[in-house]
Amino acid sequence: MIIDKFIVHMLDINLDKPMLADFIGKDYSDVDKFLKKLITKCKKNDETMRAKWKYSEGFIQDCCNSIFLDEDNFTNASKQIAAHYYELMAHNNILEPVTLVICQYTVNATQNIVIMRLENKKTYNTTVDFIGDKFNINIIENNKTISTTLKQCALIHEPNLASLYDLVILNKESNEQSLFINEFLKAEIIRDDTYKTRVFIDIAQMYIDVGFDKMDKKEAAINTLQCMLDTTSNMDINKFIAISDIDGDIRRTLEKYDIYDSFNIDKKVVEKEFKQRSIKTDTGFVIKNKFNAFKDSSKYRIINNPDGTTDLLIKNIQYFKEG
Repeated sequence: MIIDKFIVHMLDINLDKPMLADFIGKDYSDVDKFLKKLITKCKKNDETMRAKWKYSEGFIQDCCNSIFLDEDNFTNASKQIAAHYYELMAHNNILEPVTLVICQYTVNATQNIVIMRLENKKTYNTTVDFIGDKFNINIIENNKTISTTLKQCALIHEPNLASLYDLVILNKESNEQSLFINEFLKAEIIRDDTYKTRVFIDIAQMYIDVGFDKMDKKEAAINTLQCMLDTTSNMDINKFIAISDIDGDIRRTLEKYDIYDSFNIDKKVVEKEFKQRSIKTDTGFVIKNKFNAFKDSSKYRIINNPDGTTDLLIKNIQYFKEG
């Protein structure tokens, strides 16, 4: 990955107007590493979604295409993108200031653009210079920060007729009410097998968590979920409801995400989701292990007590150590 150029705009509706940079960022090595780290995090994040533009000619799409056609358009196009986001912030009364970073980068001789919405937290600092009547804004990583949180990001590649998607989006807000996806990008999430598998697991686990009073019933439902996803290629939702005894209202929730009677299972998602398991109790204990270890009765067992409480028994321990 090569960072070709980037620019930083500071947006705050508490000010009279947005601070739109007229100069691209300075190519410091630490900033280069910082941007590469953010882009890599977005690409590898489990919550990223493939998407297509909703319309044949959308504002953000046109701005990006103008950069792909002529890189000299980068600064002006980025200012238009940032000004558009500022207008949406004002219209939706978003009071928290944000920093919008727009970056052009190359991977395997292919041009890409990333739009990242960063929050003004400890992950980075900004420097603002006023040259003549123009803003020059740069971004500097805060070296004291242990990790970087990226809540919203859009990775856009050059137009390609053979491509099955136009952009990759990371969005940790509600997808149904997302200003970033629906109003700013005007993109539509592709609800493919990967998306459906991930959403189904999340919703099923939520219904299992809140739907069973007895821990052994909850444990059985979790094991049923994992077993059906692992041993079949197509998830039969009605069969899962019948076997697990989960609340049938899950159907209506799944239908909001275009998941109806069945879907093809993405095995890579299943493998990642069920590789590890963590149980947190209301008494403050956390038990972590590989998922299959919880299915081994020689190592782990659930006991229902007469008073309605539950004991989690970790069996046959030969030794333990602190830490």
